[in-house]
Amino acid sequence: LKCIFEWAVGPESPLPAMAATKPMTPRSMGGMPKTPIKQHIRDLQAKIETQVLSARTEVTMIQGQSEDISTVAQDKKLVAESRNEILKMLDDSTAECKRFIITQRHETARMHQQITGLKQDGCNLQRSLMALTRRIQDLEEEVGLQGRA
Repeated sequence: LKCIFEWAVGPESPLPAMAATKPMTPRSMGGMPKTPIKQHIRDLQAKIETQVLSARTEVTMIQGQSEDISTVAQDKKLVAESRNEILKMLDDSTAECKRFIITQRHETARMHQQITGLKQDGCNLQRSLMALTRRIQDLEEEVGLQGRA
């Protein structure tokens, strides 16, 4: 009992306030100490348990933060990969649209040339038709004049 008592209140005591004072002994107090040794031991055990729980909680929090950090890093990596993939798809689509527009422009120009050619052919045919109509009229007049004579 004396050994436990000296440890609880002696110079190596975890209680610094009590360690600074003169070690208490049953004789120096004139009998029994005011606070029983068992109560001091229970108090020390309670303090140790709360410190252990606090340390465990802190360790858990730090582990959670490190997991959160690694999750954030993975999320950032995934976002960067997705962004690069989307940008590549966008560039590919833009290039395809440019090729399509160029092809359409060439096709439109070719169609305009064909339309212009067809219009000219139509005009030429109308001129030829008018020329033939005049010639028929001229021939009919000539035949009509000869038939009278």
